[in-house]
Amino acid sequence: MTFASHDTVLEDDGLLTGLRYALGNTCRLSRATALFSWNLEGPSALDTADELARQVDELRAALPPLAVLIRNRGLVASPYYADAIDTLPVDHLATTLRPNTAAAVLRDGHGEACLSLESALDMAADHAAYADISALTARLVAHQRHIHRLSLI
Repeated sequence: MTFASHDTVLEDDGLLTGLRYALGNTCRLSRATALFSWNLEGPSALDTADELARQVDELRAALPPLAVLIRNRGLVASPYYADAIDTLPVDHLATTLRPNTAAAVLRDGHGEACLSLESALDMAADHAAYADISALTARLVAHQRHIHRLSLI
């Protein structure tokens, strides 16, 4: 796959795709975690929302360093994504709004992020891209930590 960068065409060595997925997964999980934290119900909703808010902060802090890794490869992360938050009737997501169900959905998302990060780490190792390896390893550990913390909910 190739990517256009101004007047230059860059070949994707696999690592760039991994970095794009790492950034995309982290952005998606940040947004999903925030949405769940805003809409939980039940006796443990407030405690769970506090835990999810801490995870949102960590995920959002991880976005700029990942974007820099992409920029260092000659591309920029697109700023174009939906700014609006979709809203649904409460009864539409009634089962999803339970803390344990929300935690399960988010655990699955973090698991998917781990898989894409492991693939990107393999590519980074093949290219001896040590800065990328360090950043991707930090993301992988963070996602694994979130999986563990969500398993406690």
